[in-house]
Amino acid sequence: RLGGFKAAFSDDIITRVHAFNVLRLIILDAPLVSQVRPFIGDCLISAIVGYSDKAWAVRNSATMVFSAVMLRVVDPDKNANQKDRVGRNAISAFEFFRQYVPLKRFLLGILEYLAPKEGQNSNDSHYSPLILVLLLLARMQAARKCETTALTDSFIPYVVRSLRHKDHKVRILAARALVNIGSNDPSRPSHIDHLLLICVDNVNSKSIGWNANHGALLAIYEILQTVAEPSLYFKR
Repeated sequence: RLGGFKAAFSDDIITRVHAFNVLRLIILDAPLVSQVRPFIGDCLISAIVGYSDKAWAVRNSATMVFSAVMLRVVDPDKNANQKDRVGRNAISAFEFFRQYVPLKRFLLGILEYLAPKEGQNSNDSHYSPLILVLLLLARMQAARKCETTALTDSFIPYVVRSLRHKDHKVRILAARALVNIGSNDPSRPSHIDHLLLICVDNVNSKSIGWNANHGALLAIYEILQTVAEPSLYFKR
């Protein structure tokens, strides 16, 4: 038993756990906010990579770093409930990716690889960073009228694919994320009306499975929650 204990907590694992714990404390230290902010993108990448580790201790510490980043930079409302979805002071997707430009390519790479492909329910393991990426997008504010969604349009196909994931929680987060990265500009392919049509087509399709059907319905519900007069869509 001692041999198994030592193998589970090797020096390498202990070192990484300590590193994540120190990083979390630095992120949450109020006097260091301005100094830490330029490195938040690197902290987030480290946390997402650590979440895929085989060792539970590393995954746990990486998750706490991810939570610290969410609290400090993305959405400071740690008590946001199911009804609120997003805190009032949450950062918008446009502002987030404008500040942390390298993160876009990293997050897109994860979504491209892990989002379910045609005919699949998922392409990931139990400890997939996909849920962290979707949670990040789901806790941001939707683009304001004065903001463009050019920085987030490329996420749309992969988030739509995630709506058919086998994990119920992933489908919920994908539906919420889709609304936040949608656009108010009718000329863009990410416009809310266009996303709604995609979801309606998926619901009406007989070739998709139950998971995809459920994910599309979740997305339709989330989209209709954001429009001023949802009843107008039922008259079309």
